[in-house]
Amino acid sequence: TPLAGAGLTALGSWRLIFVAFIVFATISSAWLAFRQRETLPRDARRPLRWVLIWAACVEIARHRDVRLAILAQTFCYMMLFNTINLIQPVFDRVFARSAEFPWWFAGMALVSGAGALMNSRLVMRFGMLKLARLSFGAQVLLALALSAVWFSGVPVSVLFWVYLAWQTSMFFQTALTLGNLNALAMEPLGHIAGIAASVIGSVATICGALMAVPFGQTFDGTLGPLLMGALFAACAAFVTLSHLERLRATQT
Repeated sequence: TPLAGAGLTALGSWRLIFVAFIVFATISSAWLAFRQRETLPRDARRPLRWVLIWAACVEIARHRDVRLAILAQTFCYMMLFNTINLIQPVFDRVFARSAEFPWWFAGMALVSGAGALMNSRLVMRFGMLKLARLSFGAQVLLALALSAVWFSGVPVSVLFWVYLAWQTSMFFQTALTLGNLNALAMEPLGHIAGIAASVIGSVATICGALMAVPFGQTFDGTLGPLLMGALFAACAAFVTLSHLERLRATQT
């Protein structure tokens, strides 16, 4: 989090952040190498060959449900990257609270972390697809509400608290959607789960980051680009999942 980065910078310099990354990566890699056994039986393993990798990619692309789940996941990543890209400039230029930013970000992360726990309960009640669709629909309404407050011309001190609540809801919504969308995309691909997870994750992440770039480049010291990006991504994801839900309903 930014708070951890600020702490490392205070201890020495910004270079310590990269040292911390190296330490974390080394510990994680060593732990997996020595403690995590391969769960796939030997007779079910696929050799690392370009022909087999390409065949798996083609199979992934042929699944309509998988394509739609990846598209919705892409919009979710776009919303997340747009937020991460603009959150510090918003705190700095819109609210003049750059010095407090690491603490507010840590607080939002702690609160929104409850979303993962709530997801474990809600997904059993609504199902992955419906829960993700409802989450994006709620985000559309919340982004419109923040837009209305912003356009109403309320004092910046009041707008900050409304923005803070909305930004926390954005992170909370991510906990209710990303994991479920990834599971939806993986449903028919269990026999090629390894390459499928890599392809799905990389395509959604890269495309989401690229789609977020134009909104970040148009930042003008207001909430406009952030809200436009959030509304576009949430609406697009909601429409995509609604379409997927209708298609699945016709198949049953």
